Amino acid sequence: MNLLLAAQEEEEEEEVVVESGGDKRKRKKKIGTLEELLEKHPGFEEIFIDGTEQGLPKPKDKARRKDLYSGKRKRHTAKMQVLGTRNRLVLHLCRHVPGRVSDLLLLRATGVMRKIPEGVVVRVDKGYEGLEEEYPRVRVEKPRKARRGHPLTMLEKIYNRAMSTLRIPVEHAIGHLKKYRMLAGIYRGGEERYDENALVIAGLHNYGELGKLGW
Repeated sequence: MNLLLAAQEEEEEEEVVVESGGDKRKRKKKIGTLEELLEKHPGFEEIFIDGTEQGLPKPKDKARRKDLYSGKRKRHTAKMQVLGTRNRLVLHLCRHVPGRVSDLLLLRATGVMRKIPEGVVVRVDKGYEGLEEEYPRVRVEKPRKARRGHPLTMLEKIYNRAMSTLRIPVEHAIGHLKKYRMLAGIYRGGEERYDENALVIAGLHNYGELGKLGW
């Protein structure tokens, strides 16, 4: 289900035999999973998780129209999950799913919460209700949600504004991805290439932030 950005490479090197004479040379080993990335780069103290949707042309098939219809966007969409950092890097993307899939269900399906090390703060929005109870090992921080008959107190409103401010980096990262025409507006390309195109754009975004393809 998961797609890790292909641009990440491990700085440590491994020995690989490349000649019949037995001579060895060292090459960089690419990171293949989110677990490896977080293990090799423990400096990530917090991770931002959010879902993003892009409009799709209305499918001709009735069942497909129902699957792709997003009640939130009131249109047919493809949804992806983005994991970002405070410095606006995109750590992880998942394969796109139909727009009707909720952000919380998508997060469960990708399994990334089980791979986040202890001590890392996960910041999400109000759509991930109950996440902290479902994954007690992970420190989840999200805005308070008002309930029927129980409006937010002034202190909770101040807390929510602070949470919104902290989430600005991932919002900026997603906004920058959508500056590329392929991810802006209605997607007109082949759906089978959607994930690959999104990964390339995310890699270009990280390159712009870092000034290099890997770290």
